[in-house]
Amino acid sequence: MKNIIRVKIKRFFFLIQRSIRKNKTRVFIASLLAVFSPRVRLDKAESSFNSLKNDNEYTAKLKSSGYVNIPDILLPEKNLASIFKKIDGLELHDPYINLDGYTVDNIPSIAHCSFYSRESLCDIVEIIHLANDPGILQLAKDYLNVTPTISNISLWWGTYSESDPRDNELFHRDKDDYNFLKLFVYLTNTGAKDYNLVFVENSLNSIKATKKLRYSKDEIIQMFGKESIVHLTGGRGTGFFGANYSVHNGTTPVSKERKTLVLQIQYSVRGIMGEEYKAVAANKEVKRLNINPWINRLMLKL
Repeated sequence: MKNIIRVKIKRFFFLIQRSIRKNKTRVFIASLLAVFSPRVRLDKAESSFNSLKNDNEYTAKLKSSGYVNIPDILLPEKNLASIFKKIDGLELHDPYINLDGYTVDNIPSIAHCSFYSRESLCDIVEIIHLANDPGILQLAKDYLNVTPTISNISLWWGTYSESDPRDNELFHRDKDDYNFLKLFVYLTNTGAKDYNLVFVENSLNSIKATKKLRYSKDEIIQMFGKESIVHLTGGRGTGFFGANYSVHNGTTPVSKERKTLVLQIQYSVRGIMGEEYKAVAANKEVKRLNINPWINRLMLKL
């Protein structure tokens, strides 16, 4: 009974959070919640990525445009090869249509986005190492104005489907928390004809496109202009940060042969209120990373 009440209370506050349309209000509430977070010292000089070691304008770019490209290769070929080996044969699921029990070799034609389980990703040391890079964590901290919490890790295949675009292929705003940031990395070469992620520049702080859950491309062009739609593409191992309260979507590839594998790591003030987390016991490789337990508390038992 207590658990049922707790779930209902969480659901109530989650719906309140989703109802707030102005990003400035969302950020202000997040700043109040941040008071309860511990202070963790981060040294970005220890980052694996040169562009994140130095002072830069990434945070300002994020807070205005809603996205920023990172020039470094975030996952080198050695790490990519290891990740592909570890996910080989793992089952996929499409949460939007409750479809599961298939692999990358036999993705059903009705599936649009096919995800690996979060639990399996928490066992992959290359992903956890990237998520905890000091430069990446510091950028997340600068954007959120608080020690970040890793609140989600996702890896999915974006594939061709004969059905019309739906769900995250339509333009929308994420409302996972009052304030949050996502790191995206392409694990396959990704061009304009592949499944790729699209952001609407300067939509983050706009009140436009906040009344509905999903919008068509024509509606977005009418509100923001065609020139505001930015396709974020790149080679294997490249990536970018997205402030996903910005209007965005994932495109549909032009043919069945084109598949894109996307890694997403989410940083927020706290956990996603609508989620029921079950942290995974860290394996020996992950434990040797000596990462911060509080930052990783929702994903890993260290």
